[in-house]
Amino acid sequence: MSRTSGVPPNSRKILAALLLVLLANGRLLAQPSREPAGDIDAARQAAIEAAHDTRLHTQAVALLRHDIDVRGREAGGAQRGLDDTKPQQVRFLGTLLTLPSDPAGASMFNGEQPLDRSRSEMLAAATLPALRAEGEALASEIKRLAALHRDIDLETTKLAADSSALEQDQTQLASAIARRHELEQKALPEDVAGSLALMRLGRDAKDVAELIKSADAATERRDKEILTRAQKSASKGAAATVTAATADPTRPHELRRFDPPETLMVPPVAGPITRAFESPDATGELHNALGLNTAPDEPVLAPFDGRVIYAAPFRDQGLVLIIRHGDAYYSLFAGLSRVDVRAFDWVLAGEPIGAMPGAAGASDKTPGTILNFEVRRDGHPVDPQPWLAAIAPEAAQGPGGDERTDRKGHE
Repeated sequence: MSRTSGVPPNSRKILAALLLVLLANGRLLAQPSREPAGDIDAARQAAIEAAHDTRLHTQAVALLRHDIDVRGREAGGAQRGLDDTKPQQVRFLGTLLTLPSDPAGASMFNGEQPLDRSRSEMLAAATLPALRAEGEALASEIKRLAALHRDIDLETTKLAADSSALEQDQTQLASAIARRHELEQKALPEDVAGSLALMRLGRDAKDVAELIKSADAATERRDKEILTRAQKSASKGAAATVTAATADPTRPHELRRFDPPETLMVPPVAGPITRAFESPDATGELHNALGLNTAPDEPVLAPFDGRVIYAAPFRDQGLVLIIRHGDAYYSLFAGLSRVDVRAFDWVLAGEPIGAMPGAAGASDKTPGTILNFEVRRDGHPVDPQPWLAAIAPEAAQGPGGDERTDRKGHE
């Protein structure tokens, strides 16, 4: 995140929409249903797999588009070079027409005096190698241009196939996210009042540290309300066994503790690190966040198991998402075009939490295809790069690789 602050964005439309939902529901926080938690866990896994496939095809499409663009520029340069040298090519061809067709070139010098013939032969001996080299260079450039066009045609065909596969992946991902939301909503209806309160926190907090502290407090209040209701609705004998972990039906059955370096984070996006921790950006402004290069529309994944405590606009950062990992660590994201989770949602490593802007979606709030990814420990920014699995600084990364981590260290 940037160390500077800005003017809070206009959030009236979002607040109005949330108020309408609140009025339509007629309640601040509904009673949870008995939606099987196993169904929610299965929906999470389906979303993780769909996001993984979408990420691979997103990267493949981005790389193909880049390669086609590079080869297209190279082919354009080669064609311009041939076009610019057409007068020389005409002269070269004219010279070739004057050369003898027989290998020895005897017919060219028939009828000349011996001395003149000797001079002509010497001139031909000096000229022919240069003409041969010029002809070979021209033929090589024409072949190179033809090969570039063949490569472009092949990659364009592959791009069409990968783009079609990506569209299918994106449809499956959207369906998986919608299914997850549907099951979570049935199990524990959204706390609209709490969401409104968090919007106000984002508007009033002076900095990220204050925002985290306030969002943490709001999350704790919600958990206490859920626990109290669950204990009241339980039978006399069972009330004493209800805990915060069992009261929330949306909480995953298996949550890992984040304990670096024993546990690693899933890279939230597949691209390389373009700005290191506490390094300046192009304007010279220092950042506590890593800058990660992304493909257009690339899904952003949760780096580790945790709890979303904030997902809304914050000051000049645009959409900001904060996940708490255990008691000490927090991951923060800025630069997204949308978020696919809500405040108080639980997430697992690799689960889709949002998406980056499209190719034409850059703005002041969503700066192109750079994701700002920050990690804090006990409120202080730390460098997360050593804890990221399989991510390379300053080098493009291909679409392959498996960013999933083992699931040990359960809470």
